[in-house]
Formats: sequence, C-alpha cells, structure tokens
Amino acid sequence: MSYAICITTKLLNEMLALPSEISRKIAPAIRSLQQDPYSEAKKLKSQQAVYRIRIGHDYRLIYKIAAQQLTLLTIGHRNDVYKRILDSEGQIHIEAAIAPQPEVQPVGPLITEAQLRQWRIPQAYWQGLLNLKHPDELLELEIPSPYSNQILDILVPTQLDHLEAKPVVALTNLEDLDRLMAGEVEISAFLLPLNPIQEKLKTLRSQKAVLVKGAAGTGKSLLAIYRAQYLAQQGYPKILYATYTESLAAYSNQLLRALLRQEPGTCGITVKTVDQVALDYYEEQYPPPLLPEDGGLLLLKQVIQSDRSLYQQHHRWIDRLGYSYWLEEITLVIEAHNISSQTAYLNTKRVGRKVPLNQNQRIAVWNFYKAWVRVLKDAGYTSLGKIHQDALAIVQQKNSKPYDAVIVDEAQDLAPTTLRLLSELVKAPGGLYFTADMSQSLYQRCFSWHHLQEVIPFPGETHYLKQSYRATESIFKACVEVAHAHRIKDDDIVQTQPNTALKGDKPTIVLMDDCFNQPKVIKEFLTKSAKRWETSVYNSAVLCPSRLVGKIMAQQLTTLGLKAEYLEGKEIDLQKACIKVMSIYDAKGLEFPFVAVVGLEEGLLPNLAGMPHQEQDEVLHEQAKLFYVACSRAMRSLRVYGSRLNPSRFVTALLKNSAWNIIKD
Repeated sequence: MSYAICITTKLLNEMLALPSEISRKIAPAIRSLQQDPYSEAKKLKSQQAVYRIRIGHDYRLIYKIAAQQLTLLTIGHRNDVYKRILDSEGQIHIEAAIAPQPEVQPVGPLITEAQLRQWRIPQAYWQGLLNLKHPDELLELEIPSPYSNQILDILVPTQLDHLEAKPVVALTNLEDLDRLMAGEVEISAFLLPLNPIQEKLKTLRSQKAVLVKGAAGTGKSLLAIYRAQYLAQQGYPKILYATYTESLAAYSNQLLRALLRQEPGTCGITVKTVDQVALDYYEEQYPPPLLPEDGGLLLLKQVIQSDRSLYQQHHRWIDRLGYSYWLEEITLVIEAHNISSQTAYLNTKRVGRKVPLNQNQRIAVWNFYKAWVRVLKDAGYTSLGKIHQDALAIVQQKNSKPYDAVIVDEAQDLAPTTLRLLSELVKAPGGLYFTADMSQSLYQRCFSWHHLQEVIPFPGETHYLKQSYRATESIFKACVEVAHAHRIKDDDIVQTQPNTALKGDKPTIVLMDDCFNQPKVIKEFLTKSAKRWETSVYNSAVLCPSRLVGKIMAQQLTTLGLKAEYLEGKEIDLQKACIKVMSIYDAKGLEFPFVAVVGLEEGLLPNLAGMPHQEQDEVLHEQAKLFYVACSRAMRSLRVYGSRLNPSRFVTALLKNSAWNIIKD
C-alpha cells in the first residue's frame, strides 16, 4: 500500500537551510514512509496521527497521517525541532523527556551573508536582512513575500495548529526535492494537491461541454489550471484559458507557469481575458477601437435629447429612470444578448431588469440605441459590447475552429454574446469547460446551465465541488451567514462543507466613524495577523467599494509606515512587497491570508444613487454578492470596517449573528 505525499511549503523552505548531507537523505526517507509510515516512527504525545522519524542522527522529520495521505509538516535539528510544534499553551507534545531550552538572545546578527546565499535570497535584498535584530522585523520588511515567508519559515517556531494550516503542496515526484536543492526549480513550482473528486474532473473525458460549479474556496480555478495542464499533456495542441478580469488572467498565468515549469505558450496554452479574445478577432477586420471613458453615457444623453420628437413624447419616463439606466439597458440587454433587430428586442425577456417597458417604450429605446451606435462611430468610438458582437460575427464566418479546448473561468460573469463567442472557438463540445459560482455573479444577473444551453450550441453536463479549502472554519461560517442574511440563494453554498482542520478567530465587524484613526486600527489588525500566522504583512489585502476609497486608504497606510499601493487590472502582482489595496471587483478569483474590507456605509456599499425604485432590490442583491465576494477572499483573518452612525444594511443584518464579533468604537 502506497501513501500519497503532501508537503508544507514551510518544510520546503526549511530544506534550503539544511546541511547537504541531511537534505540528500530526505527523499529516500519519504520513499520508505510511503510504503510503511509506522515502522520507524515515534508518535507525538497527545496527537492522534502526528509522528516523527530520524533523518540521520541529529535531525527529525515531523509528519501527519490521514487516510491514505502523508503530510510532511516540518524538519529540524533534534535540539530545536520540537519548538516548532508547540501547542497553543506552549507545551511540547513528545513522548521523550526533552526539556524545553530557554530562548537565547542572538549575540551576533540574526542572519549572515552565508545563510542568505545558502537560502538563495537575491542579493538586492541583503542589506535590509543583514540589519535585522529579531524575526518579527521580517513581518514588515519591504521585500517580496516569497522571500520573507521563506526566512520566517526557517527561523520561527510554529504552533502545531498553525503548522497544519500552512500551505500544503503535492509531491508527485520525489526527484523534485533533489531538483529544488540543486536550484533547478523554485518552491512556487509545487502546487496545491487535488482531492479525489477534483482529480477525477481533471481527467474527465466527455463528449459534452462541462460546467463545474462550486462556492467560493472550493478550488474551481485551481482545478481549471490543472485541467489545462492535463489537456496539454494529452496532446491538445491549442488551448485557450479565458477569464473575466485582467488580475485573474495574470494570476492564472502565474499558476500555469509554475505548474508547467515553462511559459504556458510553449505548451500551446493561451491565457487571455475574454475582452482580449474578442478584441483580437475584432481587429482582424477593423482598426484598433477607441472606447469612451464613460462607456458612452454622455453621447447617449446627447442622442436622446437631440431627437426632439422622441424626447418630448417620452421624456417623463426617460428622465425618471435616468441615462445610466438606459446605458445599462443597451449593455446588459441589447449588446449582451446580441440583439440585432427591433423585433428581437421586442420579444426579449430582459432577465434581471425589473422596470417593465411596453411596446412603444421598447421601440423608442431601440431607436435611440441605433442612433447612439451611429454617433459613436462618427466620433471614432465603439462600445465594448459592439466589439464582442462583431468578434462573434467574424468567428462564425470562419471555416475552421482555432482551439482544441477552451477553458472559461468565472463564466457566471460573462454575457451571452461572449459565451457564444467562446463556444464558437472550440472544435468539439468535449473541449469546452466552464467554471461558475452563482453566489459571485456580479456582472450578469442570471447564470445557470439552462442559461448556458440557451446560448451555446452544444449539450452539456454539470459537476459540483462541495468541499471548501481556502478559509478557516470560522471565516467560512461567517461568509455563509452573509449569504443567508442577504438571501443569496445558492445551493452550492448550502451544500459546501467547511475545512474543519483550519481553526482561527471569528471574523470581526468594526463600526467606527473616525476616518483618521481607522487606518491605524487596520494597520494593527494586519500586523497582529501577520505575527500570529508567521507570514509577511504584505500578504494582506484591503478591499474597497470604489477606486477613490482605495486610493485614500493606500495613502493613509503608507503614511503610517506600511507600504501600500492601490492596484488594479494588470498592475496586480501578488508577490509585490506592499499591502494590496484594490476594488472588490478586481479581487474576484484571488485570495489573501488577511483581508480588511472597508467602506461598509450606506451610500458606499450599498450605493443606490440614481437607481430607479423598481431596480433597487435587484441592485441590492447584486451588491450583497459583492460583499460576500469580499469576505470570501480571506483565508486566515478577516475584518470588516463600517460606519457606526450610518452603517451599511449589509452589516446591520449581521450584528446579532454569532458567527461575527462586533466592535463599536
């Protein structure tokens, strides 16, 4: 019987600090453990399935057994390795009578040049590291988080419950450990393991299009990455990996590069946003487009008001609903559904739009839509929706399909026109693969397999992921309560099981109106979280309801001594040594150890300014999902900051909920 092997990133980092004669013995020891993990092991006291074995005379490898999986936790010299598995009271769990050693203050520097060279830390960061007096100073040192995390893993003892919460990666080839020690691969080349259900879906062979659904943190995007790798290994020469935002596309490309150990393009995998896919085909027949910064709102207003007869006849309901509403009618209904005639528009259901329009009103809307398109063109502009429509028409005229497989992440946010465009790019139905989460649908107001079947020309099948991996059990439960409190009805959330092995504090709601003190409170939260979980504070994110709020918050945190940047789109680099301040929209699909969500105030989140009364319930539901998305980005620590005098209704609905702590300042 052979056991699957997983390994914490902490142990991988620790290996870089080992003597070479010890590191060479690890792979043979693991190979022996795979066959019989009990023969040479000693069980740690009070721990049901935690063991240690000897590596050489002086080193000990600590590991855990669960089902048919071994998780290698940490390694170190016998004189100090047990400090790395302290319990929450600081007691050592080991049968042997080993007296705890008193902490000795270092006489010389905390880190030497020789160590930095052995640990492969780039010399550009040495100066700051050589001046360190205590490991805690690493938490706020402005070096990329992979390097600060690496040094913290080597230097800092870890409580057992925190040790088990460290990122775990799959070790599918023991030779990878030797390659790591030889400097041939980076630790980032090791990726999270898949569970049996995910593994089955990765290798799924189907003649139908596939939709994989799951709530936040169930690993849909990771599975999609593995799916792309698997198809490339199976000989699919051209694969498109498409997603909605630039930030998620950049992150997906980083993961694919790590998994493939080369650029995705060399394996035939193209990673793009869906907008870039549409733009590439659009530019086959048209010059590079120019998009109006306001989406065409000002030109639409001018078009409507310039048609005096139309405007005089309909000005009451046009003005009452507002011009932003009519721009949404164009983008979310006409362009999103690729409506090309007045008759088709008259017969469209307008799903997600609550204001009813009679036939005469629809005819008026159609007329000013057509006039708006002409005015845009005359001014040298086009709309994003028109780009997608024209791209679809271009692709449908082609005699051959360009891709053997198309993988679409976050499909719930794509318009029907875009989904049809992507489906037209694949050679056979079995090459089409979607992931989706209805609870995170922000850009389109409905999504289901039924919705897909009305759009794509292929039959399909649905599969579900029901185990959460991202967050602690406390954060998971708090996010579920957000969904319940705001009636985000999604069976995927209800059926998802928390990761009970990950323990942590309850998330907290902080109600305060001191805009000068709030950044100080946020800084304290982020730095305390970093110290508790032994990782760089620059793994944190502050999520905001608007760009303006984010810009101000980044400036305030930087003034307080924490480097913070407002990042958006392609600028988002998860390894950058800064607090990542970003909009909630840009955070979709990403995850962070510590998250602060700010701006929970009526008028900010939710924001119903200028919204027609009939549409407010729909928009509130949409913005409640935005709040859910923000909270579900957190892995280990989560705080939500809102106004005490003018609290968001999203927060007041949670004040009596046992899943959240409440602080009123």
